[in-house]
Amino acid sequence: MDPDTAAPPTVRTNNCPKKHTSKARLQNLLAQSSIHGLSRLHQSQSRGRRTIWWLTILIILVLVGYHLSILINDFMAHETDVDVKRAETRTLEFPAVTVCNANPVKKSALERLAPYNHLLRELLDLEVYGRTEPGLTLDSWISYESSERRQFYLSTMSSRYHQAEINCRRMGATLVNITTINMALDFRHAIGADFYLNIDSLQTDGVAEGRETPNFQKAESVTRILANLPEDEKMSIGHQVNDLIFYCRYNGRKCNVSAVFQHFSNPFLGNCYTFNADMRSLPATKLLAPMSGRRHALELGINIEQDDILRAAGGVPGAVFLIHSKHSTPFPEDRGIVLKPGLYNGIGMRVVEMYRLSYPYGECLTLDIDATERDAYISEPDASYSRLGCMKTCYQRYMIEICRCALPYYPRYGKPFGGRNVPLCHADNAKQQLCQKQVDLALAQNQLDCDCPDPCHEVVYVSHQSAVRWPMMKRMESTVADLKMSFPKQFGVTSDESSRDADRKVLTSNFLKAAIFYEDIHHEIISETPAYTVFQFVGDVGGMMALWIGLSALGVIQIIEFVLMEIFFKANHVFSAKVQDTVPDKVML
Repeated sequence: MDPDTAAPPTVRTNNCPKKHTSKARLQNLLAQSSIHGLSRLHQSQSRGRRTIWWLTILIILVLVGYHLSILINDFMAHETDVDVKRAETRTLEFPAVTVCNANPVKKSALERLAPYNHLLRELLDLEVYGRTEPGLTLDSWISYESSERRQFYLSTMSSRYHQAEINCRRMGATLVNITTINMALDFRHAIGADFYLNIDSLQTDGVAEGRETPNFQKAESVTRILANLPEDEKMSIGHQVNDLIFYCRYNGRKCNVSAVFQHFSNPFLGNCYTFNADMRSLPATKLLAPMSGRRHALELGINIEQDDILRAAGGVPGAVFLIHSKHSTPFPEDRGIVLKPGLYNGIGMRVVEMYRLSYPYGECLTLDIDATERDAYISEPDASYSRLGCMKTCYQRYMIEICRCALPYYPRYGKPFGGRNVPLCHADNAKQQLCQKQVDLALAQNQLDCDCPDPCHEVVYVSHQSAVRWPMMKRMESTVADLKMSFPKQFGVTSDESSRDADRKVLTSNFLKAAIFYEDIHHEIISETPAYTVFQFVGDVGGMMALWIGLSALGVIQIIEFVLMEIFFKANHVFSAKVQDTVPDKVML
């Protein structure tokens, strides 16, 4: 080639060939894309058609955004579905059964032990006189009442001063002269109702409608006194296991009552006994129910000792039964059923196992450190959390924080209370009583911040009760004879007709039988499942994209490839520019 006609020298620059420009790569994407609108936009030759396609794409993108927002809102709502199914099984674990007398105190035991304990004397005074003080004589009442409580009562009378002054003048006294408790008692008669019940109304400052009945107040006093007793004395004045449960048979075999029932003290029902409890002293074995029906039931005979109960306790004649999981804390005072004497009670049950979802689908709580800080009744490593135990703990926590005292019938030690040594609330402290009523009112109006969700896993026993008269007339005499041998003090010693009638009345007023059995050996599982899962959300988004713009998974990959290639070329361009700044350009001939 002639040097004069040779091509000019080529200089290497940072400018890429035209086919490697961003615009060229974008044109290539539009031409090959599976997204319908983009390909039509590339194929349109006239400006008008391209404008129409641009507007169409923008409108479609707005609709896509709106549709996508609906899908996101549905997904973020975290709604749940409930799945119910029956699980097939050959055997079921038998639950724990707690039995209590509806009346917590035996009067005979109280009379025997009262001289040795001032709290028991107060309990006996409550039964005899209807109050915890020995009587309503002026001197004894003045010595019993504290000055602080008396002054508090007098200070609350100001809201009813005018009416009180009129009534007092009729007696020759004035309200300003009422400075001693004997004048206050006179004022009680002037008002025309029980002074202390009127004060209870005044303490609420008109918030609570009505008054607490005397029977309710007596029952509350019994509960407070029992809660303050030492455990050994509390057990000694209650119903003993061999007196309460005179007959026990499980799966057709007799059981040793003293061995298979575990005692625990309930603040409201006194001595309670649990069959099949989770006892640490015994080997970890499961008591299995081989079949359903009464033949394989737990059958118990109960003696409520109605003639030896404390009337002031305010209970009904009967026995309290509670069927529950052996790992849960029993609350027979809240969840138990009361069986009356003179009946044979059949309690058919079925087990329901519930699984709830935690965050973000729900607010259930698992047994962890957080649960032990909410439920003071969790004392064992494998004990289960309960919402009721959490609510009782929360109530006690507010009593401690607001009233500076703890109720004796709820736990006051443990993690939920920070290990503080808090004094007990006393029934004769008027300020504490008023404070408790304010806490009760706040609880009733849902003003207490008690974060007590349901447990994530819970086993519930649903029971159905039926009853017939017991015993049948043909077996009345033989049943009375058998019970006479075990409980001679409750029956007569003669055998004449009137004595036999009295014995029958004793039987039907004090004794009952109960059979607890599985109605069905299958158990029901209720579980929550996410109503809208991640895979469903992704599938709906993909379907929506395909509907509006024809975008599929391959189209998404094409867009990702384009973005990555752009990043690569831009980075390569920047790197080449830096190399060009440090290395002289070479002319290639």
